[in-house]
Amino acid sequence: MGWQDILKLTPKLKQLARDKDFTVTYLGDEVQMKEMWDASNPDSPHELRSSVPRLAKYPIEEWYGVIIDVEGNKKLVTVSGFTIKEGKEGKDFAYVGGTKTAVGHRGKKYVKAIREKTWSLLEGIPKIVGFTSEGIKTLALEEMNPNDHPVIPDEVIGHFRTNYKGLWGINKWVDWED
Repeated sequence: MGWQDILKLTPKLKQLARDKDFTVTYLGDEVQMKEMWDASNPDSPHELRSSVPRLAKYPIEEWYGVIIDVEGNKKLVTVSGFTIKEGKEGKDFAYVGGTKTAVGHRGKKYVKAIREKTWSLLEGIPKIVGFTSEGIKTLALEEMNPNDHPVIPDEVIGHFRTNYKGLWGINKWVDWED
């Protein structure tokens, strides 16, 4: 992505931020999120989930982000998302994931803000999530590596069991100290 692309996306980030220094907002699908992430973080471009075998069956379709003001420019510093699917007995469950924060902006403040936003949209829906070894430290798990679940399909649990080697679970919200 060249500097022309970055300049082109700056107005989109500014529009989404609505003149606020810190905002959590809907970004769109993964392709739309990637364009904004890559413009804000050219040294760490986002890799589309469809190109990573273990993520291809871990869909994240609705993306949200934290946009902040950095020296008068809007920058996307944290992203996360979810997808709601139909599970057992026609009940909904959600894949939750894709959370990452830009280098230089890491901290619980941004992750907490994005999770509060996305999780408010998922209240009462069971959530399954895979982690990196660092990410697993950030959430409380209702159940780590369950064999089955009353709502989440067995094939979904099987995918996480095979591809996340213990770094996954059914999770709940944890409220951090700031």
